[in-house]
Amino acid sequence: GAPSRRCASDARIWWERTFCWMLLVGEAEIFEEVDVWDDGDDGDEGKSFCNPVVAQDAPDPGVTWAKDAWYMVTTGQGPDGGAFDIRRSPDLVSWQAIGSIFPPGSHPKWSDNTDYWAPEIHHVNGRFNAYFTARNEKGVLSVGVATSEKVEGPYVDAGQPLVTDPVGAIDPTFFRDEDLDAQYLIWKVDANSVGKQTTIKIREVDDKGMAFVENSVEVHLIRSDLPWEGIVIEAPWMVKRNGEYYLFYSGNCYANERYCVGVARSASIYGPYKKAAAPILQQSAPDPSASVRKFAGPGHCSVVQGKRDMIMVYHAWRADKLGGAPGRMVMVDRVVWGADGWPIVGNSCTPTCETQPPLTSISSVLRCLEPGRCYIIPEFGVLGAGKEFRVYSGRQAGGTVSLESVKKPGCFLRHRFGIIYLERSDFSPLFDADASWSALPGLTSGTAASFSLRSVNYPDNWVTVRGAGLEACSIYDKSFKPADADFRVEPKA
Repeated sequence: GAPSRRCASDARIWWERTFCWMLLVGEAEIFEEVDVWDDGDDGDEGKSFCNPVVAQDAPDPGVTWAKDAWYMVTTGQGPDGGAFDIRRSPDLVSWQAIGSIFPPGSHPKWSDNTDYWAPEIHHVNGRFNAYFTARNEKGVLSVGVATSEKVEGPYVDAGQPLVTDPVGAIDPTFFRDEDLDAQYLIWKVDANSVGKQTTIKIREVDDKGMAFVENSVEVHLIRSDLPWEGIVIEAPWMVKRNGEYYLFYSGNCYANERYCVGVARSASIYGPYKKAAAPILQQSAPDPSASVRKFAGPGHCSVVQGKRDMIMVYHAWRADKLGGAPGRMVMVDRVVWGADGWPIVGNSCTPTCETQPPLTSISSVLRCLEPGRCYIIPEFGVLGAGKEFRVYSGRQAGGTVSLESVKKPGCFLRHRFGIIYLERSDFSPLFDADASWSALPGLTSGTAASFSLRSVNYPDNWVTVRGAGLEACSIYDKSFKPADADFRVEPKA
């Protein structure tokens, strides 16, 4: 759900062959490796894979399980004039096109037959409802719903929008809470289209999911208020885990590398929600040659329960083809959960590029700078308190870490006025933000061989060696060198 999601048919091309990029994953101590087992089950999700799993333009994947297979619907109109392609898969890896929600000539009569965005199919009270975005006869983006007895269709539109808003309403998702015996529609108010802050709203729907419960009200869940988000949050998806509600969403501009996936959590469906301080899936360092970071701008996800892990299905661009063909491709990565209750996606919160084991197995999980462990980081010795640092979950939690000097307990790595210091916490929100970092695969290795630190409150800035010290430098500064922001650890004696 972002401006200009329309995908012209001449941009919908297949690559000549499906590609897999292989990266050597080192065995440096920088990454935690969680040893788990595989019982050899070769059923659903039993095929190894390499991203992307759909190597053509298929934005905004909405995924659901029905009968004995996975079904995915995506943004746009096909070459034949139909809207919202439907694909089927036994394993979330191999996808086969089987039709569309609206075949040629069956578009909603209330729509202006231009933009068709962000569809999802959900099983609601014995039927399948397709929620989607389209422009009404006045050209305003609105949320619609169509229904079918079968997941494959045919779908019949309700005849009018379910949600309208003067600035546009987009990116609907459905959530049923079995504990409350209630179900809800969640969507984005498209205020960024008029240069304003965006919000995600929720409202209870009836048992058919085709209308709102009488006397129910719209509730604001979250707004765009974190530095990495810009003015845009969109693409909500809700899951419930251990009694908590997790609202996944995407932020920033969908057409560049700043687009990422975030998450917020709450003990109540209506909030208040606490956001993760940093994106839980990102690839925000530009790589125009795609020599290290193969993908960029990951976002607009579905999060589904596989046989072992939760699994995130999302889209991303080729890093060297941002905004161009082959478009936003479909990706798949595992979701695991840290001890602090926040999710971690893929390769330490970045898309995986190397071949992954079958989704039936819980494979080794890689995470940069595992909280609770100590690391020797030679370059950080210039701060004057030795080279050994203890890692904690971020002082601003969610997708982050904080680093404390072992030699000077209570002193943390922080930035201030562009300089990296070791300072004792004053327990202020500003200190907590300055001392929290996204720990990501190294900018020059892209693997477990090294790590890089991205600032939480100034997300364009990365910890960088400058002269005899460390600075927080913008990755868009012409003098920025990825090698200067790439750090290796030494094994402890």
